[in-house]
Amino acid sequence: MPQQLWFMAGKWPTEPGSQQMSFLSHQQDIHTVSFTINNTHISSTPVVKDLGIFLSANLKWATHINRIYRNACYSYCYHILKFSKTRNIWVLMKLYKTCVQPKVEYSTQVWSPSLKGDKRKIEKVQRDLTRYACDRCNIPYSDYSDRLYKLNLHSLEHRRKINDLLFLYKTMNNNTGLDFKKYFTMRQRSYNLRGSKFQIETNFNSFNPHWCNSFFSRVTQSWNNLPDNIKYMPYIDQFKAGLLRADLSAGLLFM
Repeated sequence: MPQQLWFMAGKWPTEPGSQQMSFLSHQQDIHTVSFTINNTHISSTPVVKDLGIFLSANLKWATHINRIYRNACYSYCYHILKFSKTRNIWVLMKLYKTCVQPKVEYSTQVWSPSLKGDKRKIEKVQRDLTRYACDRCNIPYSDYSDRLYKLNLHSLEHRRKINDLLFLYKTMNNNTGLDFKKYFTMRQRSYNLRGSKFQIETNFNSFNPHWCNSFFSRVTQSWNNLPDNIKYMPYIDQFKAGLLRADLSAGLLFM
């Protein structure tokens, strides 16, 4: 059996309870399938954690986003506001950027949400903390966008888009370990009727909604909408500075 040989070659332990398996499928009852190796039953689970990311059998990210939201709001943000008594808004923002942002932006290329409900939930982390911080520091504001402007912040959705483009730029320049040509094809047109002539397309196309919302499909459109003067930036720092100046609002729920 190929699966059994794979486990044996990797010398994975198959004692009861030492391994779990999750089946990725649209079917609701797929996780009830039984799996056995060396007469040892491998239990199935609808959610597994791999490198800090919770993968659900239904191929949705609600479980992962809910865990991020709970940890960020009820642990990190709570501790910042409770144990830091400062009324200096920039100290609070420094704590937020150091302790919270890395947690809610870890590996967003993998799990970046596409559903509006998921986007609103993860954005609520920053929305609530900026509101509490401004109230404590007596900074007037009209809404969330006004707070972002006064605190020199971008929405988390906007930052995820930047992270996608930065990761693609690094992949193009062989700095991620991924083979760019395996996943993308570069199309450089000799004419330019509209937009950029330096465009890319994915090597794999599918009408599956999970694929359409994946990093490879998502970042292709974002890259093709960038002006050429940003795409041709020779260094990552210059490219990032260009992204911060560019208008990336297309398709965003929050800015």
